Amino acid sequence: MENAPEGQGVDLRAVWGMASRGATLGEIARALGVGEKALRSRARGDAALGEALRQNRRTAEGRLFQAAMEQATGRWVEEERPVTLKEVEYEGGKKVFERERVELVRQRRYLPPSEKMTTFLLGALLPDLFGGGGRPGGVEVVHQVPRPKEGKCS
Repeated sequence: MENAPEGQGVDLRAVWGMASRGATLGEIARALGVGEKALRSRARGDAALGEALRQNRRTAEGRLFQAAMEQATGRWVEEERPVTLKEVEYEGGKKVFERERVELVRQRRYLPPSEKMTTFLLGALLPDLFGGGGRPGGVEVVHQVPRPKEGKCS
């Protein structure tokens, strides 16, 4: 991220930071304490502010494309799941103590590729080859890529 100087009463560092997280124009305006229309008006007269707001859209589009590609190609995700642990003590074959507790356990799980997203992306990115936007008559997925072994995918 480049150094964002102060521009016409607006903290451009804050705008760049919010934009890089994909904040909407309304969210940025609220955080700066101005209205959305006022922020748009200022952006027309301030090139640095206008560029910071345009960065918002590019960042959001990049994240959306990255998420779509991950969905189309499959990915490993790390999740926290509650697990119930039971502790039981016996004496002479009789239960004398029992206790349950819930702990959060981190697990890695593979999410396989989505055929629908693969079809959509191929159609959208290569419409001449794949019929455009996943319309009927475009792409047909004939087999799915085998699941990679844990630790072997990027």
